[in-house]
Amino acid sequence: MLDDAVAFAGVAGQAELIQRGDVSARELVEFVLGRIERLDRELNAFGAVYAERALLEADQADARVRAGERRLLLGVPVAVKDEIDIAGEVTSYGTGAMPSMERARSGFRPLAAGCSASSRAATGCRGLPITPTAIGSCSGR
Repeated sequence: MLDDAVAFAGVAGQAELIQRGDVSARELVEFVLGRIERLDRELNAFGAVYAERALLEADQADARVRAGERRLLLGVPVAVKDEIDIAGEVTSYGTGAMPSMERARSGFRPLAAGCSASSRAATGCRGLPITPTAIGSCSGR
């Protein structure tokens, strides 16, 4: 069972746990999603959580780790501000006052998609008070 020590280990500590096989990317993402579900009602930090996507990308990261691949943040869940585009998701800048823009156009390579291609998977978007963060698993390619 994962605990707060894992939650506060930081991305380097979490990446090391995954690479050593102490925890799988899926277990870590499930743990983080559980914390979001439990704590975000009070914190109201996430405007969107991409649980299904994060779990899928965590499974892909686990397969890559088992195949011997080593990447700096492979499998580590991360949060991205809602001012950074994630391929296929709406960037709302943390507010309903901004017009939503669908960023799923072919050929569009937002920053977060580039991160996903090299190390992480989007789990959700953190909102900001009146201005612009997504949690994901680093799946890297």
